[in-house]
Amino acid sequence: MTHSDLPTVLVVDDNPANVRVLEGILAAAGYRILPALSGESALRAARTVRADVVLLDVRMPGMDGYEVCRRLKEMPAGKDIPVIFISALQETEDKVQAFRAGGVDFVTKPFHAEEVLSRVRTHVDLSRSRRQLAEARDHLEEQVEARTQALTVSNARLELAMRHEQALRHLLTLSHASLDIGEYLQQCLEWISKVFGWLPPQRKSAVFLTRNNGRSDQMELKASIGMPAEQLNPCARLAYGDCLCGEAASLQKVINVAASKCPVELRFPDTTPRGRIALPLMAGKLTLGVLMHTIEGAHEVTAEEQRLLEQAADVLSMSIARHYADQRIAYMVYHDELTGLMNRNSLTERVEAELQRADRHAAGFAVLFIDLDHFKQINDVLGHEAGDSFLKTSAERMALALRSGDILCRWGSDEFVVLALDLSDDAERAAAEAHALATQMAEVTARAVIVAGHEVQLNASIGIALHPGDGGNSAELVQHAELAMSRAKQAGRNLIHFYRPEMQSDATRRMTLCRELRRAIDERQFILHYQPQVDIDGRLLGAEALVRWLHPERGMVAPGEFIPLAEELGLIVALGEWVLSDGMRWFGQLPDAVTGTPTLPMLSVNVSARQFHEEGFAERCIAVVAAAGVAPQRVELEVTESLLLMDIDGAQRKIAVLREAGFAFAVDDFGTGYSSLAYLKSLPVQKLKIDRSFVTDVHLDIRNAAIVRTIIALANNLGMSTIAEGVEQRAEADFLREAGCNSFQGFHFGRPVAAADFSRAWMSPSR
Repeated sequence: MTHSDLPTVLVVDDNPANVRVLEGILAAAGYRILPALSGESALRAARTVRADVVLLDVRMPGMDGYEVCRRLKEMPAGKDIPVIFISALQETEDKVQAFRAGGVDFVTKPFHAEEVLSRVRTHVDLSRSRRQLAEARDHLEEQVEARTQALTVSNARLELAMRHEQALRHLLTLSHASLDIGEYLQQCLEWISKVFGWLPPQRKSAVFLTRNNGRSDQMELKASIGMPAEQLNPCARLAYGDCLCGEAASLQKVINVAASKCPVELRFPDTTPRGRIALPLMAGKLTLGVLMHTIEGAHEVTAEEQRLLEQAADVLSMSIARHYADQRIAYMVYHDELTGLMNRNSLTERVEAELQRADRHAAGFAVLFIDLDHFKQINDVLGHEAGDSFLKTSAERMALALRSGDILCRWGSDEFVVLALDLSDDAERAAAEAHALATQMAEVTARAVIVAGHEVQLNASIGIALHPGDGGNSAELVQHAELAMSRAKQAGRNLIHFYRPEMQSDATRRMTLCRELRRAIDERQFILHYQPQVDIDGRLLGAEALVRWLHPERGMVAPGEFIPLAEELGLIVALGEWVLSDGMRWFGQLPDAVTGTPTLPMLSVNVSARQFHEEGFAERCIAVVAAAGVAPQRVELEVTESLLLMDIDGAQRKIAVLREAGFAFAVDDFGTGYSSLAYLKSLPVQKLKIDRSFVTDVHLDIRNAAIVRTIIALANNLGMSTIAEGVEQRAEADFLREAGCNSFQGFHFGRPVAAADFSRAWMSPSR
């Protein structure tokens, strides 16, 4: 077949990208493509080249698709060309307008390639059939006097073919109706039986659909005609390979046989001669079901009859596939794709319904807002696939922990909402019931999960809003529960908080602070203070660089107020890199920073988990220190236990690179993280920093004293040194010296001060 003999499709769309996509799909299927980027160019092309079908976009500048179709139908050369509209418009009125303009079909964007090909193939066949019929009719009219009998026969055939064409058109029209899939298939069977005149009254027709949207080898009977009661029940379920229909589904090919030639065992054999045909309903390589016809008597299905039934099967396949796609879209509107839980749209509607019910029956309910603490670190360290796996497991566990009637919803990335129903009408009892459920949620989320070969354990912060009292609509209740959750996070995470009205004003202040912090990062509104670190005799060993926010209106903002916020907003990396760069710049300007006897031997810099796990972190550290002219041996990086444990292998590689370059490492806040010490023997760290929570009143608290002595003994046995932070009293310092601590940091020895003040106080010649 030459290129000019190929079926021709005129593709009209003002978007060149859409034209290229359709051209690729259709050309691969053996069609010749005429592209047109406007209605005017489409009409010009239709006057010069005979197209078999037109794919026409609705919304185009200048002349829209409806006007193009009307003008095309007014042209002698275009009145018989079938027009298929392709548009993102989905309203029934849009489709009705398309058919009124002269269109024969309508494809909704985004489209599936198989749907477009099926519709184009059907209309090309119909278009060419009409063209052939018209040519035959003209030829017969020229010879009407000589071939009256032949004309009568031909007209009868033409009439039958037109009836078949009308039947296929009607099936296409039915596919756009708002019908249940079973009702649609039943109407299709009845229409086929009425129009296909060669089907005798003694026939049986049925449509079977595979379960799970075509992803099962089990089929269910969805529509039937002429099947007796004794056959309906046994045929309600069919497996692949079972009887003729199951064989057609399994082999994915048409089986057209007489009873005497049937290649498989029939479920209802008898002595009555009959013709049978089973046609698989396909969507690409997926079997959606089977269309079956059984004809009583000696009649067998001919090749022409089979072709017509195959066209009908194509229309059914296309409609069924679209029905499944519509079902999926409708499902996704109200469900979360990853976990299968209700989404926020669905929950909002349910909360509004519960508000009405609660008001009628004076019943109470609660909204629990659950956020997984530090979940982002899983995505950052182990990847999003591991994060998705963790979320699915957490959702399954929370769902199992619900009370009967409660509802679980995935609200956002790592956020879940529980609608706790049928609580007591007594406010105190309702709060206790909600808190008990929240405690259960916290317990199940805290259980370790194995993802990507790692054991991961995250806690949850939970906020609770109660009705009545905490909100009059769904938006307020969820918002107030979320505010309570945020308060739980701010208070240290892994907590449960009830909503209080003052949280609203706190949230407003927090939102303002978020905006100002972003501006502060851009405008560099930060300064560094330095706190001394001393040995057992009070001699200066080093200093820790501590960032301070010098707000233009509020003055100095405490680190505890903005550091967690910077981590939450993803600004901690930029802030951490500025701290390292500015600290090294100051350190490098000291006169004895590289050679001689240093007045400040070591500078310590904190590194956040997000910053540490950034790609290229080690290389940037080395470059920043080198640019400042500082010897890496005089730089100590402080990292937390949780940072190391999230990805021990990755941490080990980065620390090894930096250790080889000369950097020292200290484990900050030691003893407050995970209860695993395996990383200490595998990571080349030199110092353990005893957290201030253990140092405070260590001389009075026997538990703190025991923990501190254990940490010091552990460090000594592993060949590490120790430094205690937060030392504020002489008694604390005396206890730590007696216990064997190597170095100290805290207000008792010196507060964090600006660089100039630190130099005067600690590095003057008089010291």
